[in-house]
Amino acid sequence: MPVSVFLFQKEKTTIEEFMKNVFGFLSIVVLTGWSLFSISSCSDQYDDSEIKDRLDKVEDRVTKLEEWCSTVNSEIISLKGLITALENKDYVTGVETLEDGYRITFYKGGNIIIRNGKDGIDGEDGIDGYTPIIGVAKYSDGFYYWTVQTQDGNTDWLTDADGDMVRATGNNGKDGVDGEDGADGEDGADGEDGVDGNNGLNPYIGDNGNWWVGTTDTGVKAQGEQGISGLSPYIGDNGNWWIGTTDTGVKAQGEQGISGLSPYIGDNGNWWIGTTDTGVKAQGDKGLDAVAPQVRINDNTNEWEISIDGGKTYTSTGVKATGNQGDSMFKDIDNSNADYVVLTLADGKTKITLPKQSDISFSIGDVSENNEVMEINQKTTIAVNFSSGLKEGFFSAIIADVITPGGIVTRAGSSGWEIEIIKPTFTNGTYNNDAAIIITPISAAVVGSCAIVRVTVIDNRGREITSSRPVRCGRMDLVLKETVAEGGLQAAVEKRLSGVTPEIIRTLVVDGTLNKDDYDYIVGQLKGLQELTLNSAVSIPDKALNHRWDEPDTSLTKISAPKVVAIGELAFNNCAALEEIDMPALKTIGKSAFYSCISLKKFASSSVTTVEESAFIECSSLESVSLPGITEIKRYTFCDCSALVDIVFPEVKAIGECGFKNCTSLVSLSDVLFPKLETFTGVNVFEGCTGLTVVSLSKVTSLETGLFSLCQSLREASLPKVTTIGGYVFRNCTLLETVDLPEAVSVENMAFAECASLATIVLPKAETCDTHVFWKCTSLENVILPAVKKLGSRVFSECSGLLCVELCTAVDHPGLDSVGACLFESVDTSHIELSLGYGEIVVTKTLVGDNQEWKRHSGDFQYNRFKKIIEKM
Repeated sequence: MPVSVFLFQKEKTTIEEFMKNVFGFLSIVVLTGWSLFSISSCSDQYDDSEIKDRLDKVEDRVTKLEEWCSTVNSEIISLKGLITALENKDYVTGVETLEDGYRITFYKGGNIIIRNGKDGIDGEDGIDGYTPIIGVAKYSDGFYYWTVQTQDGNTDWLTDADGDMVRATGNNGKDGVDGEDGADGEDGADGEDGVDGNNGLNPYIGDNGNWWVGTTDTGVKAQGEQGISGLSPYIGDNGNWWIGTTDTGVKAQGEQGISGLSPYIGDNGNWWIGTTDTGVKAQGDKGLDAVAPQVRINDNTNEWEISIDGGKTYTSTGVKATGNQGDSMFKDIDNSNADYVVLTLADGKTKITLPKQSDISFSIGDVSENNEVMEINQKTTIAVNFSSGLKEGFFSAIIADVITPGGIVTRAGSSGWEIEIIKPTFTNGTYNNDAAIIITPISAAVVGSCAIVRVTVIDNRGREITSSRPVRCGRMDLVLKETVAEGGLQAAVEKRLSGVTPEIIRTLVVDGTLNKDDYDYIVGQLKGLQELTLNSAVSIPDKALNHRWDEPDTSLTKISAPKVVAIGELAFNNCAALEEIDMPALKTIGKSAFYSCISLKKFASSSVTTVEESAFIECSSLESVSLPGITEIKRYTFCDCSALVDIVFPEVKAIGECGFKNCTSLVSLSDVLFPKLETFTGVNVFEGCTGLTVVSLSKVTSLETGLFSLCQSLREASLPKVTTIGGYVFRNCTLLETVDLPEAVSVENMAFAECASLATIVLPKAETCDTHVFWKCTSLENVILPAVKKLGSRVFSECSGLLCVELCTAVDHPGLDSVGACLFESVDTSHIELSLGYGEIVVTKTLVGDNQEWKRHSGDFQYNRFKKIIEKM
């Protein structure tokens, strides 16, 4: 069945006019008439075989018409697919001959089926009808629209209810309008520290054939399918780059031998050439979907009907649908040309020419490694390897870009990558095998991340050929072989980087002496540095790699300095990732040198002789320390080292204030760990060591204030030479049960306060017990203080379990010098046996009232206040 398609403009015809005038008369075979028979009411014989035969033929013809109608609709869809491929610059990769037609396969658009025409149904008992002939024609705007051919041979445009022509493919979206620049906003407040980032993700090929990074589909085919969307640049007759119908005004071939500029996509989504914004969007907004007309036969009216709204509604043509032939909408398919496939429509005039796939292919780097991730840690040149046969003039443009999970990154480098193209050159028409791309990571934002490098070649017929390859921005190991002068580190490093972001450096090896400017450069610019080796340095100055409390360094893990003998104050402050220190000649560690190095787990040095205060404060991961050469641990040296378990200090004799405060993993203190320890020179040395269970130190003579305060797991303390127990020493040691302090003479205020598990306390030589010494020792039953001379106020306050108190029972005891107020405050003394020793005793009448003197003279004791008072005279 021929289809007329014209490439010139026709008069427009409405659907209603088309329905009435286009089709004329179809050959109608009305086989639904019934023969009337005179049937005798008395006859038993009736032959209806002829009627059944005629009905069977009608049903068969209707079935064939319905099948043919379905074929017509299928061919309309195929025709639409051809026009779509043509407008999208798709090209044919194969033409397969089928028994009843052809299968045409496209590079981008899958495949379509073109059927051969079949014989129609012979008309019978009626006038031959006319079948609507649907085709396409190119209008003056360059697009294809649907047409219909009437019975008289005229071809008109198919129009919708508003009289508008119907496009065979969707309209291109219009270019977006550039927005105006917004006013600069005020600087925002500093944000809080971000959480640690996740490990980088490797690209992989997903089920849809695209490159994926993590859970993100990049949209890039791994095997070089869909090229860059939008309009392809080409060289116009005037020698300029053109995009679509727009002359960019930029010469493709520079004058006097200067090479033309490669087009690329700018940050605003437009095509750019050099520094010129062409103003042409690389990808237009989504256009309206095209509508392919559909036809059908109405079962009730037996008339042809047509729909242009996707089959939602149909309009009758008024033409009967029986009869006529069933030829294909396509007359011929010519596959003989090496570059094109030519399809001729049924009118014999209209031809649709589709380009075939190019024989040229290429890869980025070695084709055998094209799917492997390439590490990029510096400015890198990667060969673009074309297959044999590349001819001069084959391509009109080569475009390269980098695609990240967030979208396309252009060569402008705004998202951390920079890419440029080395175009292929030819000598006497022969390719020189020199095409390449140069890719450079220029921002720390891409360090450790993955991306897809894509190269698109547009040939001289507008066909796009693409190849892609995954890359990862890795780290660089940089060894500066030359000796660096003081202040010269930055220049030496940047000389080797060639434009790459310095944050890509993973290891740095330096010979020479560094000064403050050099260390400031390391802190400020080498933010990805993981290992630093200083081969010549003999000292590391104060605050060399110091970081603010709210800006910790999270990359440096190892420092090696074979000749360093001294580390200055705050030298590695807040180096939060530092794990290993290799300084075999080190002798002195400065104040707060490793403050808050929270990843440091081990420190051992046999050469160190001096460690200044707070040197390892807040090293919360530090588990093991061995410093056999030091004799003193100064204040706050290991404060808040909550993981510290293994310590070796064989020569230490003194420990300063808060030296091990909040070392919650320490379990025991003994002569094995501190064989020479004699003195605590400051307060709260082991305060808050909640894991500590046993203390046994044979040489210590004095316990300073708060020494074991809040050691809530401590059960046993043996300190045989201690003579002075400072205030709060065992306060809130809630599990303390056994105390051995045979030589203690002085017990200061609240020394055993809130020791809730302590049942018996014997201090045979204690002469002074200050205020609140046993406050809230709720399990305390027995107190033996035979030598006591002075009792402060409220010594036994809230000791609700007291049963026996022995005071002044030592031989020749001279008697109490003084007794503070409210000695047994909040205690039921009726359960207590009170033993009083020799000599003159001054005591309150009730031992519980405020500011009352307890005078020893006949008849003045109130025995009823105690269970029993035993006086030894």
